[in-house]
Amino acid sequence: MALNDSDERFKGVKLVEMFSDGMYLLAFETTEAPGSVADALEVDDGVSLFIPLAPNPVTGGYLTYVSEDRVIDVDMTVEEGIRAILTSGIATDEGDRSPKRFTMDEIQRVVDSETLDDLLRSRHR
Repeated sequence: MALNDSDERFKGVKLVEMFSDGMYLLAFETTEAPGSVADALEVDDGVSLFIPLAPNPVTGGYLTYVSEDRVIDVDMTVEEGIRAILTSGIATDEGDRSPKRFTMDEIQRVVDSETLDDLLRSRHR
């Protein structure tokens, strides 16, 4: 997952029900499902979704193909979706939509298992 230009690579943030009724995973739509996959699924409107693993979407996630009628649109920017994944859902405050700028070094520190709270505290010292 390329963090630098992911806003341009992902079409949007989605929810998809998985594992049990009422359990939803955050996903990013990448493309329409390839014709051969849509044919195998016997659907006309399959989509490709990337389901990242929190808190490190860079090293893990699942490429899934789902019928579009099983996908729910989310009113969230791709950047907000990535922030939710990187922070394991902690930084999803929709009341504060002001952009937060993090350096690649700071992102790497979070990816290397440092908590977001520690990172934010270190920025205010």
